[in-house]
Amino acid sequence: MFNETYYQELSSEMIQLWGGENYVLKRNAITCVTKVTSALSFFGSVYILFDILKTRNSSHHLQLSNLFNQLLFCLSCSDAISSLAMFFSTWAMPADGIDAKFFAGSSGSATSCTTQG
Repeated sequence: MFNETYYQELSSEMIQLWGGENYVLKRNAITCVTKVTSALSFFGSVYILFDILKTRNSSHHLQLSNLFNQLLFCLSCSDAISSLAMFFSTWAMPADGIDAKFFAGSSGSATSCTTQG
């Protein structure tokens, strides 16, 4: 059950912990840094994937026959997926949810939040 009084007290404490009245600036900066770094990570992973797939050895076979390249390929796939999840993380949060004031860019619904996990 949702307790409005408890939430108000928690909100006041969180705002004070985040730097008083400057919490909006810090909240936006954290969100921006998360989006930029996750986008860079995603594009780096995709570059590695394409580089492994297009590179062929001297006998014109794909480089995926090498164990190192197989591991690098799998790691890059998982990193690309996790980077996308980080990039879309705050957008899937409900705009009218409890934590909307603490995370910039909340524009989703309860369904989008549940879908992303």
